[in-house]
Amino acid sequence: MLFRSLARDLGDRLGCGGHLASLRRTRSGLFDVADALPLADAERLGPAVEGRLVAPAAALGDLPAVEPNEVGLKRVGHGNWLGPEHLARWVAGPAVGGQRVRVLDAAGRLLALAEGRGGALHPVVVLG
Repeated sequence: MLFRSLARDLGDRLGCGGHLASLRRTRSGLFDVADALPLADAERLGPAVEGRLVAPAAALGDLPAVEPNEVGLKRVGHGNWLGPEHLARWVAGPAVGGQRVRVLDAAGRLLALAEGRGGALHPVVVLG
């Protein structure tokens, strides 16, 4: 977005308009194009491509994470909010109000994404 805005703003200042002929995103969050696997290579790998896939919990690794206790596991599976009494531990970083948080099981699998509101975590996406 920055480069599109820069081209527009530069064109406005010059009084002639401006645009980009091309734009290639090389990084997004934790992902870098240098780590990408071309589709043809993935097809050649067949079932072995599974070893190159990024787990959902890792794909969202820049978000804080919690691990619910037994009661919390049941609650999050039904889309119910989680309070401090439903958490076994914070896995990574505390949540800030309104921030998304990964809800992980004991094996580190992503169960849900929750949002911190009013001292509780409210699931916004439940995966399992």
